[in-house]
Amino acid sequence: YDYFTGFPKSFPVLLLCVVGYALLMSALSLFSFFFEKTYIYSGIKRDSSGFLTDCCVNVATVLKRFDHNYTVTITCIDSANKVVNTQSEFCSLADLFDSKGN
Repeated sequence: YDYFTGFPKSFPVLLLCVVGYALLMSALSLFSFFFEKTYIYSGIKRDSSGFLTDCCVNVATVLKRFDHNYTVTITCIDSANKVVNTQSEFCSLADLFDSKGN
């Protein structure tokens, strides 16, 4: 639009786009902060044979501020009887680097 009309005439359209972008990104950030929290994956593991029930799988990570411990938690919720299976693994970030920083 700006290519055909030029800047002074396209200012309301530009303003609408900038304000719309800011509102949508704010809504996305709030959704991510309050609903997704620390989840990096959330999906359904389907049984292809049909003998087992489906399982809702969530993977969450936690790295607290100024802490070297990194936690990965995998949660599987059975869809039929709502049994929750949780497995957590802890890792130190110091184990990932040597004295030279590699």
